[in-house]
This record gives sequence, C-alpha cells and structure tokens, in this order.
Amino acid sequence: PLLAAGRDAAVHDAGDGRVLRRTPSADRDLRVEAEVMERVRARGYPVPAVFRVGPGEVVLERIEGPTMLEAIEAKVWTVDRHARTLADLHTRLHALVAPDHLRPHPVLPGPAIVHQDLHPGNVLLSPAGPVVIDWTNARAGDPDVDVAITWLLMAAFDHDQPPPTGSLP
Repeated sequence: PLLAAGRDAAVHDAGDGRVLRRTPSADRDLRVEAEVMERVRARGYPVPAVFRVGPGEVVLERIEGPTMLEAIEAKVWTVDRHARTLADLHTRLHALVAPDHLRPHPVLPGPAIVHQDLHPGNVLLSPAGPVVIDWTNARAGDPDVDVAITWLLMAAFDHDQPPPTGSLP
C-alpha cells in the first residue's frame, strides 16, 4: 500500500518494518543517496536504515510517527521546541565530513555533508526521537548554505494561503 507520495518519490509499505521508496524513473541510481544515509547513520545521525538499493528504488527502515510539520500544525505552541530540534539536527549533520566522492554544492562547496532539504516536512518524530528522511539532494557543502536553504523553504511556504492566480503587473 501507498504510505506517502512527494515530488520525487512514492513510499510503499514493504512489510516487516520496511518501506519501499520508488522514484518515477525506474533507472535512476540511488546508490549515492543510500551511501550518504549509511555514512551518517554509522556516525550516530538519525536516519532510516538502508536494506537494499536497486534501480529507481530503495528499501528502508519504516519510521513510525508524524512529520515535524504535522506536529507543529497540530500543536502550534510547540514550534519553539521543534525549531531547536531542527537547529540541533543541522548542527549535528554539519559536523560530519563529506566523503570525497560526494558531489560538491554548486554554489558553496565545502567540507560538510549538507542535506539541502532539511525542513520540518522531512523530519519524522519517532518514539525514539527525530529521524531525517529524503536525502536526494545531499551534497558536500558549506553548512551556511544548508541553513539558508531551509530558511528560504520555510519562509516561502505558507500552506494557509491559496496558490497565486492571475499575472503580475
């Protein structure tokens, strides 16, 4: 069964505490993404375990719990606590040195692993703590670029507003 779908992939229940994440392109190589996840997990960073990688798909540990975004929407008064958790996740990730084979960020390359999409919608709040998902855009970069991208994504996203219509003057 389909559990979730986004711009980049659909996530299906694979049974036995696992999910199958499938991309629209069946021949897309997800090995680098899986390698980054395994690397950060081996260093204590909270990501799902990777069980198998194939063309256009990866089998991952199933993480139970709402996204941080869902938790904030349900209890808006918890936004400060979640903001501190998100900042801590950035700090912990940016302390990890990127492997030599990881593609550099196109604007601000640097020594750290940067997620480039680390926002409340990509943090699952499991009973054991927060877990970061969606490593599609991971690169070697300057930590400041990662934080700036998160800020831009969060500042530009206003889910209470209807999409714009018409044309600009």
